[in-house]
Amino acid sequence: MRYIACIEAWEPRAPVSVDLVHLYDGRVLGISSDCVVLYDNLADFETCDTNEKPTISLYKGESK
Repeated sequence: MRYIACIEAWEPRAPVSVDLVHLYDGRVLGISSDCVVLYDNLADFETCDTNEKPTISLYKGESK
């Protein structure tokens, strides 16, 4: 099964960078040095606060 449509790097401003994993069902995983967030789509990523989405913190002991 194939789930990943494409992967791209998004760098709005230094030193923040996010790798975006576009899934075939339209959802997008945003991966930064801090966390992994699942967005409904790319527009959702561009306009959404991460506090509103399923998030995995990459710091020990934190997740949502």
